[in-house]
Amino acid sequence: MTNSSKAIRVIVGIIWLIVAYFTYKQDQATYSVITLILAILFIVMAFRNPSDNFR
Repeated sequence: MTNSSKAIRVIVGIIWLIVAYFTYKQDQATYSVITLILAILFIVMAFRNPSDNFR
């Protein structure tokens, strides 16, 4: 995985964190939890080693 795709995944993860914050501020707890999980998933996948695939 190239550094540019890692950077894009981190940026998308940060955007999802911001979306989760604003949805939490609007008292939409369920949607904010879903977006928080999505943000964490993008950030973790950005730093995951591609050789760590399940075998």
